[in-house]
Amino acid sequence: MLLAAILLSSASVAAEGKQPLETFSVYTGGLTDVGQTNFHDIWQPETGIDLSVTMPFYYGEVEVGITFLPYSALSNNQPDFSSEYTYFGWGDVIPLSRVFDLSAGIRVGTFRFVFEGENIEKHRRFESEFCAAIVAGVESKLYSAWSFELSASYVRIYTAKRIDMFYLSGGVSRTFSTPDWMREFLK
Repeated sequence: MLLAAILLSSASVAAEGKQPLETFSVYTGGLTDVGQTNFHDIWQPETGIDLSVTMPFYYGEVEVGITFLPYSALSNNQPDFSSEYTYFGWGDVIPLSRVFDLSAGIRVGTFRFVFEGENIEKHRRFESEFCAAIVAGVESKLYSAWSFELSASYVRIYTAKRIDMFYLSGGVSRTFSTPDWMREFLK
């Protein structure tokens, strides 16, 4: 429902003067998985890193990003692993005030498991699966081109048995003007 509201508001956001490819924002933040599924009965998430680059496009915003999040096994029968979630996303923003924006979007990508342990055969150390997510967040402008962001995302990993994650992320972003050469390249 939130995504639908943002989609309907895109015309008004475009009318405010956002030009495609005019700027890009670099985000870095902390991340954790707060989900409570059968998966979480076996592995406990630790604190990870969330990195992304977002830019206004012709309709909404596009983003590319990656998260790194380690998981510890809750028993000695399972290996620890690190996850790498690489994604491409699309979404949009609703300005709530001069200071706050609300955002929502979708992401698709790959979720890579990197298993750790001496007893794991080499060909079983890595597994990569398709995943899709919905994400919503709030952004607070801090100073000049700096912002603080909080977001929540529901990620579904398409393994033989589906795995659902619920990520919370918080961090800072910095917006830059896109250099002319990059703008020409992206057109």
